[in-house]
Amino acid sequence: MEKAKKLLAEPGIKIYDVAEQLGYQDWKHFSRTFKDRTGYGPADYRSKLQISDSE
Repeated sequence: MEKAKKLLAEPGIKIYDVAEQLGYQDWKHFSRTFKDRTGYGPADYRSKLQISDSE
């Protein structure tokens, strides 16, 4: 999940692109897994970092 956090910190990279780069075929599965492991959904994590994502 550290790589996911680094990718999510990059503005302009979509959540589904992060999921794809990490080998997830389904971005929804990535989102659930990320939330289970970090306590935040990917969008919430970005909000916490104050990075906007236009998905």
